[in-house]
Amino acid sequence: MAEQSPTEWLRSLHVAAGEALVQAGEEAAGDVRAVGLTGQLPTLVALSQGRGVGRAITWLDSRANDWALARVAPDLRKEIYARTGMPIDGRYIAPMYAYHLAKAEKRVDKILSGKDYIYHVLTGEDYTDPSTAAGYGVYSLAGEAWDEELCSVWGVPQDLLPTIGPAASSFGRLTADAVLLLGLSDPVPVYLGAADSVASAYAMGAMSEDAAAVVSGTSTIVMGASRSLHLDGNMRYLVTPHAFPGWYGYEMDLLGSGISHNWLSALFGWEDGTLERLASEAEPGAQGLLFAPYLAGGEQGALWNAQVRGVLHGLTFNTTQGDLARALLEGIQFEIRRCIEVLGQVEDVRRILLGGPATADGITPSLLADVTGKKVSSMESFSAALGAALLAASGEKGTQVQPASKPWRSEHAPSRSRHDLYERIYHRYVGLFPECAETGVAPG
Repeated sequence: MAEQSPTEWLRSLHVAAGEALVQAGEEAAGDVRAVGLTGQLPTLVALSQGRGVGRAITWLDSRANDWALARVAPDLRKEIYARTGMPIDGRYIAPMYAYHLAKAEKRVDKILSGKDYIYHVLTGEDYTDPSTAAGYGVYSLAGEAWDEELCSVWGVPQDLLPTIGPAASSFGRLTADAVLLLGLSDPVPVYLGAADSVASAYAMGAMSEDAAAVVSGTSTIVMGASRSLHLDGNMRYLVTPHAFPGWYGYEMDLLGSGISHNWLSALFGWEDGTLERLASEAEPGAQGLLFAPYLAGGEQGALWNAQVRGVLHGLTFNTTQGDLARALLEGIQFEIRRCIEVLGQVEDVRRILLGGPATADGITPSLLADVTGKKVSSMESFSAALGAALLAASGEKGTQVQPASKPWRSEHAPSRSRHDLYERIYHRYVGLFPECAETGVAPG
């Protein structure tokens, strides 16, 4: 179970908006031209007569997962993916509704994502953008609309769903109460914005066919972009409408990568920065130690396998704490490379844009370059919120607005000798994992 109170979001929004205006200066409240939105996905909020029903069910909630997968036969799951680009499970909004709220249908007259709920509070309107609509699990990529047949699969009446509009579009202005909530002076337009992964990639300048965005955090998002719609026969990535019409994002999420970092540090009582220091001092290849970082109980990168578990392979009496630290970081980069290779079947990915805490850890950017053999540009400052602001500015100006300057922290080219070494280690790694991580038995 993973639930949140939407009223807490509103309290936090009030505090955050106030802090942002203070940082921007005394006259900032009167200078705001528009509000843009982004948000976690998929998170379900139910409304009855415009008011929230119970707590929000977040994307981390897995209670509906087994039920949803048992309800969808393999052929139907493939058909759903072909229509929606989503490898459906119980973490999408439509299955969540069917599992948790269908019996309360008379009380529920609207279901929204977390972001769409904020839009509802700020404007009184019920709209969503295509990238967020994809997280409902019933959005047709080809039809660019809700899929009536898939709505029937989950028993979701279409009138419960919000209207769909472009990310850089405004269908409402701040209500009088919302002006007070945000501490502004005027009822400015509110733009729909996009899902957090899409907004992040746009802020990073990764809406480009030769680039992949890698966003580190609690998990790691890997996203490529293309002007063409490509579906994967093995459902190894999800397909989402990108920030602007005519573009698609191809996304894989490595579960628990950032949490794994925290787990290992807590296990040994390491202070902040110790893991990175020890990993930097250890030899590349960690004396033969391989660490499959599937500690979250399953994976949704290029594997989409709920059965895999974390594995340490190659422990000896010579293994040091530094080897453990380095093997974990190498394992995460190997999984990122696995994702990049899949994205390479869609477009020729020649460069990687890296964002999040990993950009400042002193080892990950260069390690990622060495493992993938691609140039890595790490971002000094970016966020999904910046992407939301840029989409709002694009709506106001009527044209795509990019960051004023390239916010690079540093750029890293792969070392030829280290890449050759990691080429050999990577092939040994993929030969073992995921099979060994699923069965507990090494191949062969």
